[in-house]
Amino acid sequence: MKFEWPQFDGDSLSLLAAIYLEELPALHNWLPRDGVLLFFYDFKNGPWGTDLAEAAGWKVLWVADTPAGDTAVSEIPENLNDGFVFKARPLSFEEGETLPFTDHPLFEEVELSDDLIEELESGPEDDEGGASCGHIGGYSGAADGALYAFRCREQIMGEDPDRADEANFEEIQAAESEMFLLFEYEMDERETEEAPEIFGSRNFSFWAYKADVRQQDFSKVWLRVEVD
Repeated sequence: MKFEWPQFDGDSLSLLAAIYLEELPALHNWLPRDGVLLFFYDFKNGPWGTDLAEAAGWKVLWVADTPAGDTAVSEIPENLNDGFVFKARPLSFEEGETLPFTDHPLFEEVELSDDLIEELESGPEDDEGGASCGHIGGYSGAADGALYAFRCREQIMGEDPDRADEANFEEIQAAESEMFLLFEYEMDERETEEAPEIFGSRNFSFWAYKADVRQQDFSKVWLRVEVD
């Protein structure tokens, strides 16, 4: 697979994930149906996604022309610190449902049972009882992620993401109709142990305009990061 490995300030970014689009369930008609999506992050500087100046600290690439059988990621660049490199693990996807955390304005409009609230606040677990590995589409599972669609849209527009705290339900819905959770990934303790330069597990939420993704434009993807 041929692509130009993203750089920032003289160092290569870490590869978080490679998603082979033809393997995904056909749920999101704004995603390309073939090729590979590559997600990169700058662990050296650790951007949070709260400032426009941080935008060079992550990158999403779509590698469209991938010959049959040529799906291997190129060799790790020499200028990527070994302490920021993870072991490769397979990803698999299946259809599911998501709901936001209970601080989303949606819950001012509906009444929930105590059991459902407990389920929403606890979140899913993986097969080994650790953090969920992540998902494509739907709502963010990050603790502060209920309003990420609105916050990330404001960041991309160069506006104030903290407006989300005062936005009404209709404004939040409008942002969610425009934005798409391109990929969310939650690290666990196994990965932080493998990469000795990384401290604390993190949740990565990559957001994009649906209209941009339909045009195969991944240049304005915005990221929000939380650290446990």
